[in-house]
Amino acid sequence: MKRYFLVFVTLNTLLFAAAFGLGVAFLYDRSHGATAPDGSTPAAAWTFTVHMVVSLVAVIFNLFVHCIVFTYLLGTGKWVKEVAMAYSLDPEGWPAQAKSFKVRVNRLLLLAMATSIGAALTGAGAQTQPQSWWTLAHPVFAVLIWFVNGWAFWVEYQVILANEVVLRDVKAAADRMRDEAGTLD
Repeated sequence: MKRYFLVFVTLNTLLFAAAFGLGVAFLYDRSHGATAPDGSTPAAAWTFTVHMVVSLVAVIFNLFVHCIVFTYLLGTGKWVKEVAMAYSLDPEGWPAQAKSFKVRVNRLLLLAMATSIGAALTGAGAQTQPQSWWTLAHPVFAVLIWFVNGWAFWVEYQVILANEVVLRDVKAAADRMRDEAGTLD
């Protein structure tokens, strides 16, 4: 999982960097008279259109990455719990540790997802009401994405590494118990 996670995070970071760069380019264009389309006129600046598409893809992919991490921890935690029950392992050992991983990541993961959604929502608001507070909120959320998601990705990676150790240890204990019982497949 750690290799997939690193690939996903790298791709998500590149998408966010492209979206951010295009957003800054559109701000520059807007300072020189370009406007965002309001529904009755086509996009005056290509940077706005590309910024919207890339940003939408980046946010959806970001949600996907965080959901994959949560699902992975949910599934492996369930597996550890079932193996512990089947082999009469201490329920306060590895199963509790696997559960603590979900708890450790869950709030931060949801905060990162909410920040990404907030950036998308404020971006839509800034497009439809360019003279409102949305125009200020959108760049703030765009910067927050970097900090919150960077923090979340770091913690998620640390938890994935620790979870892999637990998975290896549980499998080794189950293999050892089957070997001692003489029921190794």
